[in-house]
Amino acid sequence: MKKIIYILILFPNLLFSQEKQAIRVFPFYIGFDRPFSEDVSPYFGCTFGYDFQFDEHKYLDVTLKPRIFLLDGDKSAYELRNYINYKRFVKEKFYTSYGLGFHYYNSDSFGPVEYTDGNPDNNKVFSIGPNLIFGRRLVFNKLFLDIGLGLSFNYMIYNKTRMTRVVNESATTPWEYTTSLVSEDKISYFNHLFSLQIGYKF
Repeated sequence: MKKIIYILILFPNLLFSQEKQAIRVFPFYIGFDRPFSEDVSPYFGCTFGYDFQFDEHKYLDVTLKPRIFLLDGDKSAYELRNYINYKRFVKEKFYTSYGLGFHYYNSDSFGPVEYTDGNPDNNKVFSIGPNLIFGRRLVFNKLFLDIGLGLSFNYMIYNKTRMTRVVNESATTPWEYTTSLVSEDKISYFNHLFSLQIGYKF
C-alpha cells in the first residue's frame, strides 16, 4: 500500500518536472491565402503550441493556428487549424514532425437584405489529413526558436452552406423566407506549412 501511495505522489512530479513541457507562440503575423471559392486575400494569424517530452528525442506536438481573413465587400471569414503531431529530434536539433491536422473554416456572405431577410449565407467546412514538417530548434537555455517547412494534405468531410431566400419573389410583400442547408463539393487540397515559433521549456 505504501508503494502505491508513493507512486501516486511521485508520478505527477515525474510528469511535470525536469523541463518535460514547453509552450510555443508566434503572437501575430500577416499572410496571404486563397479561402475556398474566394480570391487571394490577406489574413491576420497567430500560433499557439505545446510540447510534451517523452524522452530526449521524442515529443508530443500540439499546435493551434487561428486566422481571420480580410475579404472584400460584405464578407467575413475565419479559420482554425489544429495539428496533433509526433515530433522526433535528430542531430544538431533538427527534427521531423508528422501527424494529423484538423481544419475548421467559417465564412459569412451578406446579400441584398430584401432577398435574404438580413441573414448571411454561412459556409462551414471541416477537413482532416496528414501533415509533415522538417525543421530545426535553436536553443538558448530555456528559451528556443523553432523554424520549419512542411506540407499538409486535407480532405473535406463536411462542406455545407446555410442560405435564406425568398419563397416566391413574384408574390406581394412582405415576402416569406425559407432557410436551407446546401451540401457543397467535398474536395482534397494541399497546404504549405511554415513554422516560426518562440518557445519556453518548463
